[in-house]
Amino acid sequence: MADLSSAFGYGALYFGKESVAFGTVAAAFTYVEVISWTPTADQAYFDNEVVKQGLQQHTSGIVGHKSDSSAELVMYLHGYSSSTPSSAPDADDVHPDAQLMACALGGMTYGGYDGTGVVAGSTAAVVKFTDASSFEAGQAFLTDGMVGWIKSISTNDVTLLHDLESVPDNGSAIYGAITIWPTDQFDDTDSPSLSFRWLGLRSDDVTTYLGSRPNSLKIEGDPKGFLTMTQGWNIVDWERANSGGDPVPTTYGYPDENQIVSSRLLIQDNSDVISPMEADCSKFVIDTGLAISPKTDLNASQGVSEWRKTATMVTIELDPIQGIESTSAGWEYMYANAFTFCVVLQVGTAAGETISFCIPAAELVAQPLTADREGLNAKNLKLRGMANSLCTVGVYTGDSYPGNKTFMAAFL
Repeated sequence: MADLSSAFGYGALYFGKESVAFGTVAAAFTYVEVISWTPTADQAYFDNEVVKQGLQQHTSGIVGHKSDSSAELVMYLHGYSSSTPSSAPDADDVHPDAQLMACALGGMTYGGYDGTGVVAGSTAAVVKFTDASSFEAGQAFLTDGMVGWIKSISTNDVTLLHDLESVPDNGSAIYGAITIWPTDQFDDTDSPSLSFRWLGLRSDDVTTYLGSRPNSLKIEGDPKGFLTMTQGWNIVDWERANSGGDPVPTTYGYPDENQIVSSRLLIQDNSDVISPMEADCSKFVIDTGLAISPKTDLNASQGVSEWRKTATMVTIELDPIQGIESTSAGWEYMYANAFTFCVVLQVGTAAGETISFCIPAAELVAQPLTADREGLNAKNLKLRGMANSLCTVGVYTGDSYPGNKTFMAAFL
């Protein structure tokens, strides 16, 4: 027999939305740049439990369904445009990173642009736009390299959930975002299931994974590193092909990932008792706490007709250096008194290449313990996104709108 060995984990990954029906191969596929794709293409085996003809003689088993399959995807996060945008992002700008994240969380919108930009009289908390009509509460914008998350809009006066680093310059352009947030729903109307296609190094190494849904989503990073997104996927079916592998080198048509330097992690007390803090953490982990369950169905080809979301609980963990621990203003005090904070993370400063995350009402959910950060005193902080009504959302409510959500992500 010929040597059929091949290196594991080398190849190219593509995905597509299953627009026809759950578990049906997508009509078109898009290349996505990943660090790793680790699948478990499982197929059940059942013993044929009939009377055996002897102690060592067994009736042939039954090879069954494939819906216990899974995969892990690890990738860097990239901006959506290598050139400075001259208009609001739209459906054509929804790049693979955003689509994969939105498939896990559920909600996504895109828009916002004010080329004439900032008007005199702006502050770090209220930015005056020339025209704010294409923006909405719960969305992010970028101006002078600073990300602002919108709390409310009154005509062209935009009030923020947090303070900017400084007052933006008059006339600076204001760029919109692809904004993503968690929803309670989890079906084809807000986040279609996906098909993945893996092209291995050998021409006969091609596998297509069908009916794929994220079962977890985690974003993490550290100084001098990069934003990394890790997703677990449940898969309802898979197919092998004997041709089409051995892909040619493919260039990702999006900006290189941003190194986490000169970034911003802001923790701002929503009650304005404690001054805003620029956290100096050495690492952070955002976990969406996503959980899904199979909708089993005897009519389904693999016994599962969909995956249903059963939980989302967004947390962020970080380790800022410990200052003087005050009995009236320290982390233990704020934990005991259930303070809520607006937590904003920004990586990058260029329009089209910046990524930001916001937890509008984060509450400490674990006693802040002293930790060793390479010989320095630090605090282990774990905060959870809470229900809130901080945004003034007007006529827009529910899952179709980013206002008052526990977590928002933006590609700006």
